[in-house]
Amino acid sequence: MAHQRKLVILGQLLIVFRLASFPAAAVCQDASNPDTTEKTEQPAPEWHKALVRVTYPGAVQPMTGVIVHATEENALILTTKELVGISETGGAEGTCMVSATGSDRQIYHFPGKIVGGRYSQPQLMSRDSTVYQVIVEVVHNNLTLNAVTISDSIPKTGDSVFTVSRHCGPTGDASPVMKSNILGAVDSPNLIQLTAEVSGSQLRQQNLLTIHDDAGQLIGIGTTIQSIAIQGSRGFGGYPGGGGVGYPGQSANMAFGSDNHSPPPLTFMLAVDIASELRELGLPVSDAALKLQTQRQRIRNDKSGRPVSTASLMVSWSDNHRELHGFSTELGTWSKIHIDEQDIITPVVADHVAAVSLKDAVAAYSAKKGVWDVLTLPAGSNAVPVVSSEVVKVQDGKQHYTFAASSGRWTSPTDDSLTIEKREFFTSHLDPGKAWERIREQLLPNVIADDAFATGAEQVERSSFFVTAPRRHLDAIAAILQKVDTAENAKAWNAVRKVPTVYVTRSFQFQHVSPQQLLPHVDDALKA
Repeated sequence: MAHQRKLVILGQLLIVFRLASFPAAAVCQDASNPDTTEKTEQPAPEWHKALVRVTYPGAVQPMTGVIVHATEENALILTTKELVGISETGGAEGTCMVSATGSDRQIYHFPGKIVGGRYSQPQLMSRDSTVYQVIVEVVHNNLTLNAVTISDSIPKTGDSVFTVSRHCGPTGDASPVMKSNILGAVDSPNLIQLTAEVSGSQLRQQNLLTIHDDAGQLIGIGTTIQSIAIQGSRGFGGYPGGGGVGYPGQSANMAFGSDNHSPPPLTFMLAVDIASELRELGLPVSDAALKLQTQRQRIRNDKSGRPVSTASLMVSWSDNHRELHGFSTELGTWSKIHIDEQDIITPVVADHVAAVSLKDAVAAYSAKKGVWDVLTLPAGSNAVPVVSSEVVKVQDGKQHYTFAASSGRWTSPTDDSLTIEKREFFTSHLDPGKAWERIREQLLPNVIADDAFATGAEQVERSSFFVTAPRRHLDAIAAILQKVDTAENAKAWNAVRKVPTVYVTRSFQFQHVSPQQLLPHVDDALKA
């Protein structure tokens, strides 16, 4: 027995030495020659050519990789890196040797380099190993390499799929690929982790790399290794996106399979649920996949993400994503704000303030004032709100903005559009008081803080009203007034501007007739 074990270890070391000793230039073998390739019991499907072998210096066992993007110059490979011992560093960089099959059925060997992956929270697989999920890049000279496509659909319960192991065995195909079946309510958007049963296979719960459908499309990535977070220019983002915390790893002590003897089911996350992160990597993800990701995330958020609350406030939103609702526990009142329809609404809250990122804007709510105020940002801005106990902060380039719970209003030391001013507005057709009421209906409380005020009745003789507010809000009022101040609206709203009586006096001097003789003629002229 000891002698056989030594032979196995020796064989693995020979494989590592063989792959690690290839020169930097690409080297190929004839995959059709039985003398130079490993034997397989049956021909592999065409998509198996996208599977590669990745060997790290000093590693005993090679790892499986999946080519997820290939051009005439380079390829990106989804794979893993396994280190001995408990290691929180070391996954962020490194080199390897990659063996891949070209479209000409030749086996090529390339030096590879880790260019992205999850490094901050590695998955402790056992007492003596730590695993990182990484992206490896290889550069080649005008070769045609196979790559799997990213699925833009949801598998159905019971569908037949292929599971790909993280570990690449010393014999057999490029990777252990086994038939499995989907379990659970796959079509439910509330499920992030799904299961695929692998009864009777050699795969264990911690050894799943990817899931593929019958056509070879990538439909899922194993979640027993925690999902990848963006690091630098390439790498997977955590759910819901933008390099977040990622999906949690699965517990190691799961139950056995359905027959109580087979390995437990494998967990994975759908490719469509991380479609945006895959596209950030430069992978060919379809618009349909992105749309489906948004729809599923929207349903999840609406069902389990609202309301969001603290001891002082509560924030929710309408089903059509066109309204934000804020409730102040101190005032006992709700405040509603109309917004353009958003794909996904994710409020962030602190003690007395809340903030919601919108399309090119940030809405903030004050529990102390019970009002909303919207900060408009330049088109394409990536600024995000940061909340503390009573303040929301936003930095957009050189512009700095703050929203205080005490005022319920956005202010800025750098943006003059938020400077508070008092401005007089004149009407041509509408009664000024009615005009201000209409403007409040369209504009308040969306963008005007509660200390804005206007006077209408006192200004009837002048046909005007005053408003004190940030400059950008005053400009918005002027634009609305120009649209609503029409003769048609004045008549329809029963709000015709009152025209004051005007008295004009002027003295005249007469040389030949008296004023009494001239006045009858003036009266006749005025009547005519």
